[in-house]
Amino acid sequence: MGLTWDCVDFKNKTITINKTWNFKGANDFSDTKTFDSKRTITVDNETLNMLKELRKYQNELAMKTGLRNTKNLVFINSKMEIVTNNAVNKTLRSLCKKIGIKTITCHGLRHTHASMLLYKGVNIKYVSRRLGHKDIVTTLQTHSHILDEMEQKESRQVDLAIEELYHAK
Repeated sequence: MGLTWDCVDFKNKTITINKTWNFKGANDFSDTKTFDSKRTITVDNETLNMLKELRKYQNELAMKTGLRNTKNLVFINSKMEIVTNNAVNKTLRSLCKKIGIKTITCHGLRHTHASMLLYKGVNIKYVSRRLGHKDIVTTLQTHSHILDEMEQKESRQVDLAIEELYHAK
């Protein structure tokens, strides 16, 4: 929620995570949970296009209403105020219900993102850094179910590799 537009680099296709939003205390920017939480991640073109559209919408809204995004936040409502986790989760719940799928939270999307990357064979060390985990152990513990599934898939790959060795000419 503490993402600001200056942390979105459209040219280099990256996002820098270097702060959070403190809803419970000062209701302002706060430091990340750990040093390792500060990171720069790559972003795909589709997501960047959505962010460009969001920024365009926010600029048009500012011109129309005179309201200003004084904190330069990426995720704001129509009153140029930060959106809460509760508001995001409520919207997600509504969208999930509308399309008839199991409800997921914003934090659940983070886990889904990591699980998809791991299942696609992305290196776990990279995934761990992308998530801002302090160490790879956190990622291993959190996503062990995916790793178990992958292990079963990998055992089939080992069987095929050994069979190829036996039949090599």
